[in-house]
Formats: sequence, structure tokens, C-alpha cells
Amino acid sequence: AMAFNRIVDAEIDGENPRTEKRHLPAGLLSKNQVWIFLILNTIIFIFSTYFINLLAFVLSLPALFAAFGYSLTKRFTSFSHFFLGLAIGISPVGAWIAVRGEFSWQALSLCLILLLWIAGFDIIYATQDHAFDKKKGLHSMVVRLGLKKALLLSALLHALMWLAMLGLGFWGKLGFGYQVSLAIIGALLLFLHVFRRSNSLDSMNQDFFLANIAVSFCVFFGIGSQFI
Repeated sequence: AMAFNRIVDAEIDGENPRTEKRHLPAGLLSKNQVWIFLILNTIIFIFSTYFINLLAFVLSLPALFAAFGYSLTKRFTSFSHFFLGLAIGISPVGAWIAVRGEFSWQALSLCLILLLWIAGFDIIYATQDHAFDKKKGLHSMVVRLGLKKALLLSALLHALMWLAMLGLGFWGKLGFGYQVSLAIIGALLLFLHVFRRSNSLDSMNQDFFLANIAVSFCVFFGIGSQFI
């Protein structure tokens, strides 16, 4: 997904001061090298799913379509953040199918949670490119709504994510460890969206990158504690 993104965005990345030092615009790699890397990994991915189970193999191409498709969406829709959320959100569904060979409401719940988290996070990330995207005619919720309303939307998405996690815990009958992780995540989101004092967008992006790690570990240990 990242290789495809770098190929299709090479020209845009070269014009954006934030991304001009990435491998392709900086000349550290050639497009042919990245294409070879992309094609080889695509073949390995599809080939590997064949040996997991039939459903994983059948869904390998749709999964690749989702992973690659996000990179094109900012050219025509401000909902590109949600496409990214979906592209990443299907990963727990894929893991569940790989192990059990079937869909489940638990895996789909995790997909929704991840979609909401990533979409809200990506809106904040897009604030860095507000002026550039607007000038280039690229789409994002930041360009469409402006900074203030876009950040409010991000907070709303993260609130919905927390509620989805609450629902997963309730209907999945997850225990004390999960409840503790949910409380930590709620406190973290409240701090980042409501109580943090810095108005710097750069520091906000840095804080949310760290929060991304913290939330991931909280979910991992919260759910993993059920099996200890």
C-alpha cells in the first residue's frame, strides 16, 4: 500500500515541502525499483493466501483494491480519510478469516473501531497540508470544513470509536482488563481533544502519533487480558 502510494503521489510529493524528501522525489529510489517491489509483494501476498484458506484467497484481491485505492481518493473526495480507515480497518477482519476461515461480528466491530480511529487521526494529520492541498485542488475534510470544524469532526469520530469499543466490551462480555484499557483510552482522548493546552498543529500531530501507539497497546492488552 505504501509503495503504491509513493508511486502515484510521486509528483505531488515532490511539490509539497513536507514530502519532497521522500525516496522517489528525492531520487533515492527509481519508480522501476518501487514497481518491482510492489509487484513482487503483491504476488507473494496473493500466493500466500492460497495456502491459508479459500475465503482468504477469494478476498485477497478486494483487500488489495482497498489498500491501493485509498491513495487515489484525495483527488476526488474529501471522504478520503474514511477510505484510509477502511483500508486499515479490514486488517483485523483479515486476521480473523486467516485463523477461522469465516466472518464474525467481533472482527467487524474491530474494523469499525479502527476505521473511526484512523479517519479521525488522518483528519488531524491532514492539517499539515491544508494550504498545499487547497492550492493543488486536493480533497480533505480540512479543506472542505476548515481547521476548526475538521478538528471537531475528528473529536466526534474518536468519541464514536470509544462508544463502539464500549459496545464491543458489553456484547463481547469482556472483563476487567478491557474496562481498564477503555478508561485509559477515554482519558487519553479527552486530554488530546479537550484539555491539551498547546494550539500548535505540529505538536498536536506529534501527540496523536504517540497516542496511536498508546491506544494500540491498550486495545491489545485489554483484549489479551481475557485469555490470561
